[in-house]
Amino acid sequence: EGDQPETGACEPGWGYWPGWGHRRGMRGMPSWPDRCTWAGNPGSGPDSPAPTSSPSPTTTSPSAPSNDGAPAAQMGRTTPNNWGVEGQCVWYVLDRFKKKSGAYPLGNGDAWNFANSTGRNGWSVGDVPRVDSVVVFQPGDNGAGGIGHVAWVEKVSGNRIQIAEMNFEGVNRESRRTIIPADGVMYVYAP
Repeated sequence: EGDQPETGACEPGWGYWPGWGHRRGMRGMPSWPDRCTWAGNPGSGPDSPAPTSSPSPTTTSPSAPSNDGAPAAQMGRTTPNNWGVEGQCVWYVLDRFKKKSGAYPLGNGDAWNFANSTGRNGWSVGDVPRVDSVVVFQPGDNGAGGIGHVAWVEKVSGNRIQIAEMNFEGVNRESRRTIIPADGVMYVYAP
């Protein structure tokens, strides 16, 4: 119930998510109807101009697997811009990801969808914590709000991770905490 989009409530290609409130005028994203979200990549919505060329995947050879059980970090499709909203958690982790890997991973949507959208674009995703990865929290996990939360993993020690994040304690506010991640959190690995 509240987690599934209603069919027919939005224009074709858009999904309705109850309780999300206004989603208009976010930087770099098409203007969409109240409480409807575009299912495609940024810049591909009905208000966006037709693409001049299809983005081609940027890949590198996977790095050697580590002994932590996580898959090798592999680079996927990239985008030239940070597609997050400035001052929010997605914007923050994309900035950290670019500083580590040299690229912004292609993806779209809110925090809860970060692993799915970047994984569909070729980035390595798994359930084992690793330093220099994005941890993706679903709504309610480890204090995440209704659209989930993402943070940057700075340290792994046993079953605890130290994360750096933005917008957990306030908009445009960076903070750190050490947590035991909830079951089911996913990680996107920076190469």
